[in-house]
Amino acid sequence: MTSLTWMILGLFALALTGAVAARRATGRILVYGGSAILCAGFVWTGFTALTGSVQRLVLPLGLPWIGTHLRLDALSGFFLVLVGLGGAGASIFALGYGRHEAHPERILPFYPAFLAGMALVVIADDAFTFLFAWELMSLTSWRW
Repeated sequence: MTSLTWMILGLFALALTGAVAARRATGRILVYGGSAILCAGFVWTGFTALTGSVQRLVLPLGLPWIGTHLRLDALSGFFLVLVGLGGAGASIFALGYGRHEAHPERILPFYPAFLAGMALVVIADDAFTFLFAWELMSLTSWRW
């Protein structure tokens, strides 16, 4: 479970990288390539969760009296595999397609944050975390 949270934090770091290096070709390669690698990690983690036991993690974030509860079980593992496959495929496609993007600063910061939001939606174990992840996913998918 801790490796999954590090992958999600890695996607947020890629979002910051996309904001800083959006105009450079290396920014596009870092963001889309890094997103593809981290989504492949989602696929691996999801497959291991299909056969393993339930993993839980409570982080001291969110509401003060509740915290952030995350859970990885067989069902969330299955959906994590789907998120990882879709994210990895889209990231690999975007490596070539994003070369012709006129305004990469409109896409690069939000793409990995969107993938992180989707991953958080499937592993959320309380209502606040689920709603926060859902809103993060929906806000980052809105294109300027």
